Amino acid sequence: NGGGAISTGCVFTAGTLAGTFANTVKAEAQGLSAFASVTVLPGPVLSVTVTPGSGTVQVNGSLQFTAEAKDAFDNIVATGFTWAAQSGAGTITQGGFFTAAADPGSFPNAISAEAGGITGLASVTLAPAATTGGGTGTTGGGSVSTGGGEGSTGGGAGTTPGEDGSTGG
Repeated sequence: NGGGAISTGCVFTAGTLAGTFANTVKAEAQGLSAFASVTVLPGPVLSVTVTPGSGTVQVNGSLQFTAEAKDAFDNIVATGFTWAAQSGAGTITQGGFFTAAADPGSFPNAISAEAGGITGLASVTLAPAATTGGGTGTTGGGSVSTGGGEGSTGGGAGTTPGEDGSTGG
């Protein structure tokens, strides 16, 4: 059923796949049989992978990193991580939550997660903060009069009969 093998000398040797294997060992004697389950644990940490391996975040922004530890047979090793961020890049919590510093820049291998003496690394780029609106100026641009004329709305110097130009100009 998996989990390992039993030698002719009745010694169980675990396989390379971690997990619980129900009824994988069978013992027989005097016409009776019994089964036993085996739990194979992962080996020691051989690699740590940080995700994302490279991230971009705005200055003073935040980014969540995660880490995964594996053994020599690619089994995931359940473990805690010690997180660190390079000085100048920002800060990181022990849960992998990164807060960027105030100055833009590129920080190769600035994020680290360590487990069992093995360290995984990630890079981070701090992008300048986005600007809104886009500089100085006026909506519509320059000085514009509606309808033309000098301060007029309808233009001209007054065209209504019997008036002095106050209604149309």
